[in-house]
Amino acid sequence: MRTSVLRPVLIITALGVLLATPIAALLLFGSRLIDSPGGPFVVVPAVLVCPPWWVFWSVLAHPSDFDYALVLSGLVLALNGLLYAPVGVLYAFTSKLRPANRRAVAGAGLLGVLALGHLLFMSEPAPIAALVRLLAA
Repeated sequence: MRTSVLRPVLIITALGVLLATPIAALLLFGSRLIDSPGGPFVVVPAVLVCPPWWVFWSVLAHPSDFDYALVLSGLVLALNGLLYAPVGVLYAFTSKLRPANRRAVAGAGLLGVLALGHLLFMSEPAPIAALVRLLAA
């Protein structure tokens, strides 16, 4: 892969992982994170920008299983990073546009990916649901 394509993909993927980090922390630390001062100010925006929020409900079946929560947190981080990666490709392929137009296209791509991600994960697609069930076993 060309360096000009790889760098934006890695940056946007890292952004997706960063945005999912409070979600993973919530899975690991449970309600203690929300009850802490400032917790809702970190977690609520992250839930809004991290489509795999439905995996929280999977933890309810295993509330005290730390290993399961750890693996599920990794899954959330990986899925969110992969979800955002196509925007990096879009950004790389719009290199001939003016910078303002390029950022506008990338911003619209981020909003589109976010909306599609919420629709995808709310529908609980079979491959992801099967992966979560496999992790729970």
